[in-house]
Amino acid sequence: MVNNKDFNILNSISRLKDKLNDANYKYYILEKPSISDTEYDRIFQELIKLEEQNPSLVTLDSPTQRIGISPSSNFQNVEHISPLLSLSNVFNKEQMEKWYTRICNQLNSQSVELICELKIDGLAISLRYEEGIFVQGSTRGDGNIGEDITNNLKTIKSIPLKLLDKSPPEIIEVRGEVYFPRSSFNEFNKERKKLNLEEYSNTRNAASGALRQLDPNETSKRPLNYFMYSIGYNSNNLPSSQRLILKQLNSWGFRVNPWNYICKTTNDIEKSYIKAINDRNNLNYGTDGIVIKINDLNFQSILGTTARDPKWATAYKFPTITTTTILKKISVNVGRTGVLTPFAELEPVKLEGVTIRSASLHNIDYIHKKNIREGDLVEIQRSGDVIPQINKVAKNNSRSENSLKYEMPLKCPSCLKDVEKAENDPHTRCINSSCPDQFQRLVEHFVSKSAMNIEGLGKGIIETLIENNLLKTLPDIFQLNSQELKSLPKFGEKSVEKLLKSINNAKKTTMPSFLFSLGISHIGIEVSEIITDYYQSIDNLVNCKKEELTKLKGIGEKIAESLISWISSENNVNLIFNLIDAGVEPKTLQKNTKFFFSELIFVITGTLENFSRNEITSLIKELGGKTSSNVSTQTSFLIAGENPGSKLQQALNFNIPIISESEFIDMKNNHELF
Repeated sequence: MVNNKDFNILNSISRLKDKLNDANYKYYILEKPSISDTEYDRIFQELIKLEEQNPSLVTLDSPTQRIGISPSSNFQNVEHISPLLSLSNVFNKEQMEKWYTRICNQLNSQSVELICELKIDGLAISLRYEEGIFVQGSTRGDGNIGEDITNNLKTIKSIPLKLLDKSPPEIIEVRGEVYFPRSSFNEFNKERKKLNLEEYSNTRNAASGALRQLDPNETSKRPLNYFMYSIGYNSNNLPSSQRLILKQLNSWGFRVNPWNYICKTTNDIEKSYIKAINDRNNLNYGTDGIVIKINDLNFQSILGTTARDPKWATAYKFPTITTTTILKKISVNVGRTGVLTPFAELEPVKLEGVTIRSASLHNIDYIHKKNIREGDLVEIQRSGDVIPQINKVAKNNSRSENSLKYEMPLKCPSCLKDVEKAENDPHTRCINSSCPDQFQRLVEHFVSKSAMNIEGLGKGIIETLIENNLLKTLPDIFQLNSQELKSLPKFGEKSVEKLLKSINNAKKTTMPSFLFSLGISHIGIEVSEIITDYYQSIDNLVNCKKEELTKLKGIGEKIAESLISWISSENNVNLIFNLIDAGVEPKTLQKNTKFFFSELIFVITGTLENFSRNEITSLIKELGGKTSSNVSTQTSFLIAGENPGSKLQQALNFNIPIISESEFIDMKNNHELF
């Protein structure tokens, strides 16, 4: 029987995991950071501490047990030759010294030579070269499987397509970081604003967004650059030290950051750290700390790695940078679930090279706890270039006698209906399901990549459609026609054709994406997959029971209550069936068909007639199989379309079975039991 203490610890761990998983999803999938790096690191460290004290409560779904985030289904999967790990963190000199002492003790040595490098604030990449030729580039993904972004990376002209080596290794995989230059960031956002596109909140997300464009021509318009810092695999012998690896990378023709220092003591590390802090504002790229590595690769090998990070390296993170400004006004946004979120309108001030005009205030409890009022001089922080927040009222604040304690509005600022706040809920909510602002946020969520994935329906276009009464309900999206759209400003024939095609393609979706698109509180994409895998159909889903849901692994009371509450509304159930009547077809699979391709690995080459690459990849995954961009002895089948590339010869060399698209369809149909 679980005692109260264990129950409280379990709840704390669950709460921290939920926060981190939510932050990961918003950052990596939606590309909309919800919390600062500092706050994420604080929560992560708190979770690590609790799990270290209670090892029996560590579960596989904990963020501490994985490296990154699952790759997007929009790209082919790539398996890294060796895991592309994350880094542990230290935040002050004392923690750094403890880390150094620990590795010295593990190596049975009084001192160890280290190398300090800048931690570049960008997107981690892996580049594969065969016989000196660039053949594949990928993202980190979950550390083992990444996304194939080869063509996008080829648009970065400084990445060599051929190594500067007359006798290159047969195969190498090198790692580095792609970044978006700070000098171009503000101008880039101005252009996006002119086009009614959502502005990026930081250079890191701008780099990520550029590399994850489905059209490489769009990537080529972004001024991306990179630094390489390690060799993940070398079919020849590796150099003996990290310093020599950097020299080797440079000799092959890669950009290598010249900022690196050999350190023999913790005092040397601290000097490097202080220098990095002083240098950071003069650099044309973001950096949020230094990376400390053991220089000797033999020592690295002896120490090894944990499940998510190398024991021989750590990141020494920069302190949060703050400044002060006047809080002119507290305003409120209405989210898609009706939550009223207060934010501060600020006197514009520059912080880390970016002009700050607003900052998050989270909720009324946050405002009252920090005693923040309109007219106050406030301290703001922007750690890691993320959306700023108010840290506290400044020490030298001079508050007016007329200053009043802020209270949330009694009416929704969008629909003017009554709002409510439960006693134990920090959030104030608008409960009017017809609230205009709620609807707009819901549409933005509905069309997002992990939901219905409707390209071309950005925030500005959604606003225009709503203002012109063409979009009153979600099903209206699928009733839009060419004549209506062409009558609107900034809608040319090509843009209309492209948007309508994207809307039509979105009708064929999956059950998890469909459930996620509805914007139900606490129902993320991973939770949607668990639920729809069990219920399998819309009819089953709308008749689900709380006691059934809570028996599913990964589904807790809060998630179950949220879903049950949502489907208890007749309007919500009608919405589901109205979307289906509008042509949306959430695809379901019989449970016994899911694993027909289990253990099979497919490689695809050439142009297919009936499938796009994304469609056939999704189908293979749905049937339990895997896809790879590389032909190897582990490949089960090569699917060859028209004009196959070099993979066809590779398959012949490995005696891999080669099948046509029609043979693949026959294979699928012969296994299905519908």
